[in-house]
Amino acid sequence: MICEDENHRTFIVEMQLGYYKHFIQRSKFYAFHRFNTLVEKGNYKFDHLTPIYCIGFLAQGIFPKSSEYYHFARLMNQKGEELDQQITHIIVEKLFKNGSILQMREEERQQIANETAKNLKELGVKIDVIAKSTGLTIEEIENL
Repeated sequence: MICEDENHRTFIVEMQLGYYKHFIQRSKFYAFHRFNTLVEKGNYKFDHLTPIYCIGFLAQGIFPKSSEYYHFARLMNQKGEELDQQITHIIVEKLFKNGSILQMREEERQQIANETAKNLKELGVKIDVIAKSTGLTIEEIENL
């Protein structure tokens, strides 16, 4: 699903129930395709590009070396310094097994909700939308 908010930020959301080892490449393709539609032909200065957020909910893990459920990615250099905020990838994985939601420990669920809410808050998403999306209260989100 692709949508745009009132600030012209693009959100590309996908739920992947089956294992797909090339999910990252597909997510980058979606983001770069949208990026290319935002850039105008001619002597374009790139000053007015709006952010693109790719959000993936994955049934299975695609990062075998990571025990994390939540991943947040932007373009960085070798020192871990952020180079660009134009495209953001948010991936929540290992949520499903055999088509049903896994039972997570409450602290794991809370950690995922808090991290997701914090990042969405930093991106300027409205608090009430974050609350509906994460299950956190408005007060919990404001205290992040």
